[in-house]
Amino acid sequence: MNPPILFMKPHLILLLAGQLTSAGVPVKPAACEMAALEAEQRAGAGEAAAMAELGRIYLKGKGRPQDPGKAMEWFLKGAAAGNPASQVGAGYLLSRGIGCRTDKLAAGDWFRRAAEQNDPKGQYNLALLLQEGSLGPGRIPEALVWFKKAADQGMVEAQATLGDMYFMAAEHVARDFAMAAFWLEKAAAGGDNHSRTVYGSMLRFGTGIPVDQPRAYQLFQKASTEGYSKAMCQLADMLAEGEGGVAKQPVAAAAWYHKAVSLGETAAQDRLKRLEATLTPEQATEAAQLALKLLGGTP
Repeated sequence: MNPPILFMKPHLILLLAGQLTSAGVPVKPAACEMAALEAEQRAGAGEAAAMAELGRIYLKGKGRPQDPGKAMEWFLKGAAAGNPASQVGAGYLLSRGIGCRTDKLAAGDWFRRAAEQNDPKGQYNLALLLQEGSLGPGRIPEALVWFKKAADQGMVEAQATLGDMYFMAAEHVARDFAMAAFWLEKAAAGGDNHSRTVYGSMLRFGTGIPVDQPRAYQLFQKASTEGYSKAMCQLADMLAEGEGGVAKQPVAAAAWYHKAVSLGETAAQDRLKRLEATLTPEQATEAAQLALKLLGGTP
């Protein structure tokens, strides 16, 4: 029987071109200021893409003092000029009430304009507002259309959301494990640890697809080493039982349960207690010490 997996509520996202980072390394303040000055010059010359960059700069406070109100001004200027990144930015701030009053109907309008330009972020965010009912009741079928458009363009968040919708039989969406696996596999390949865990669970138990425990083990291991606690529980389960072609490793299993508990995963507590009851005092101590080393943290 599958252990329960709690599904995460998707969130609106703001992903704009020209992020002030490089390979995860923050850019130095002087470089941020130069980038802001350049964006101001280009925006002053009427370049809509630069207006989106300025919106991001003021929103994040990178190169200019943080000012959500100015961020909104620049996003709106770029949005009015037809720039999809600016339209997504304006929609994001309106949906959250950042630098302006919350107005999800207006946010939906800007997201739709970006979506109709085939912008995947606009498509995804529009779908979320439709899904949550912010743009009126009974809009799930339309949300599904926009999620698919974004997912077809490779947006991992949309792929993960579609996978969850088909897996859980969301409102107005028939349960379809084959479609769930199709989208979750893509999102997992794109690095989404939630999808790795759900798809791994399907492979482990053969939920609508053939059993492939070695592959499930690999997915759980990858998500666990990136700090995803729900994957840690399933990885520990497989280590404790010796599944997936891996020999039983009760000490390693207990260590992963410890780590999951430390991250607030309550489902791991009972499993850890049951496993610890089978360990020698030496093994329990070893497991606790190993947990201290996992991910460079402490349980």
